[in-house]
Amino acid sequence: MKTAVALFAVLAFTCGGTVSVAQAAEPARDLPTAYEAELKAAKKIRFGQRAALASECVKRKRFTCTKYKPVVVTVRSMTPGTREGWPEGTPTFNLEVTIENRTSSSGGLLPALRCANVEGDGSFYFDSVETQSIPAMSRQDGVVIVSFPDIDSESNIAVKPSECENAVIWLRPVSYFDLSKKEAKKAKMPGSAYIPLPPTFLESLPSVAPVSSD
Repeated sequence: MKTAVALFAVLAFTCGGTVSVAQAAEPARDLPTAYEAELKAAKKIRFGQRAALASECVKRKRFTCTKYKPVVVTVRSMTPGTREGWPEGTPTFNLEVTIENRTSSSGGLLPALRCANVEGDGSFYFDSVETQSIPAMSRQDGVVIVSFPDIDSESNIAVKPSECENAVIWLRPVSYFDLSKKEAKKAKMPGSAYIPLPPTFLESLPSVAPVSSD
């Protein structure tokens, strides 16, 4: 009797192991990269288009926000800058923006350049217009000066525009909500947005800062 029970246990274990191996051998579904997933959840917009992005929760049902107030952003253009960034020779670019803070507290949004092949956001420079701490129910117009992301944190050398893969201007409020497409549809506004920068546009941008005439 004991022998029969032992054989049954071994058989059950072997069958279970066989199933696990078979499941592990199945080809895994291709998952998007983290960068691709962020873009998929965000709203794709174009230059000159206003985008309202969820930045403040004004109504909740239990633990779920059901109504938001937005920060509204418009990026009208991106042009080469006249100053150099850091380190010396880094080209900068001017983003002409309007940021509307339609929440009940100070807030805003800082646009940034991003690439699929380089981690992190590009830099911004302090002589930019202030867009992160705009008083409630007010707007800010001006130029945000930016550069492309650094290839690595030690050199601080920015990636060349032409080598920035799947480049975007990334737009997400300082106070933000990571909303899925389904949640954004229900909220009637996304949590973030982006403007794609096509390769032909990137190739037209300078790789080094202009030489100063001083």
